[in-house]
Amino acid sequence: MQKVINCFKVLIAAIMGVALIFTIAAMSACSDDESELTSGEYIVDVSWTGGMNNYMTLVVNINAEDNTFNQYYTSSSTVSKGSGSISYSKGVYTMTYSDISVDGVNTTTFTFDSETSEITFTSALLWGSSSFDTSTTTSDGSFATYKAQPIVASGEYNVDLEWTGGMAAYVTAIVNIDMSSMSFNLYYQSSPDTSKGTGSVIYADGVYTMTYSEAVGEATTTTFTYDYTANTITFTSALLWGSSSFDSSTTTEDGSFATYTAAYITSAE
Repeated sequence: MQKVINCFKVLIAAIMGVALIFTIAAMSACSDDESELTSGEYIVDVSWTGGMNNYMTLVVNINAEDNTFNQYYTSSSTVSKGSGSISYSKGVYTMTYSDISVDGVNTTTFTFDSETSEITFTSALLWGSSSFDTSTTTSDGSFATYKAQPIVASGEYNVDLEWTGGMAAYVTAIVNIDMSSMSFNLYYQSSPDTSKGTGSVIYADGVYTMTYSEAVGEATTTTFTYDYTANTITFTSALLWGSSSFDSSTTTEDGSFATYTAAYITSAE
């Protein structure tokens, strides 16, 4: 009798083990089939083209709820450079164009990293009558991936000056970014008509570069990254301001640059 009970226990354990395997497999399959894509405007990194990013900003606008997309330059957002639907299967997204094809191809594939909100194109992005095909840049003719990330929002950003030792108590420094013209303007919130620096903005490999129309000493640029979820800029080199610069290297023991941020605001009040 004890032997029968033991065999019965072994049988139950085996059945439960098989059920667990099938449950894990089913959950994995469901996970693969569940899209994590986020709606929004994504700026395409075309720095590898040899400088195209210096002149224009390419945007893929995704509606994850409707599974649709539209493409345009920020400078002319009403002129579509391609639109269509998005499908998803096992970690890969496919953009199917309804209005364009290049050499008989009307699809582009990409993956999406939900932690960084980055798109990685795994085949050429079509654009009007052309395509951004990196196979022409690789020695073996294979496709080299490139990325897109949520574009920095145009508008005013309040620079965090707390680390300066009290300057924030007296002035509010504003960085005003206009990605439609790829430009910026700096001013104090109390004197918006008095510019403390202007210039252009470009994007390459996850980093934005502000190039000033007038140098401060020998410096001509400021670099920053952008956090889409927090709507916050993080300066990775000194922000130039009039004839000076907000160089946090003077606050670190080893003389290296300590990053600081600027938070998006809806308006200067």
